[in-house]
Amino acid sequence: MSIFCLFCIGCGGALGAMLRGFCTDKLKPHATSGFPWPTLSINIAACIIAGIVTGLSLDSCYTIPLCMGFLGALSTMSTMNYEAVTLYVHRERRRCCFYLVLSYALCIGSLGIASACAHAALALIG
Repeated sequence: MSIFCLFCIGCGGALGAMLRGFCTDKLKPHATSGFPWPTLSINIAACIIAGIVTGLSLDSCYTIPLCMGFLGALSTMSTMNYEAVTLYVHRERRRCCFYLVLSYALCIGSLGIASACAHAALALIG
């Protein structure tokens, strides 16, 4: 991997982290139930974008910085797992399990569906 590609990954990561902070700041006041909806929503959105990017079969010089850098920082497994452990420690074990199952199912599912849709759109166009 070239130095330029690593630089692009770093820049994308910085932008993704800033966008995540902004989105979390805007969504948290609306999440009054104690369930980590902001993180789940951001992670699903990032997976949809990742699915579109992979479905378009772009050159790796675009997909690597976008997916590893920008989307990697936008969607964080560490935040999701921290919130799951917090629910578990606060004896909200059902919510914890629901959150983990919902997160993995929706994120993987949305990525797969978005990728298939983007691939199908490419087939229709070209």
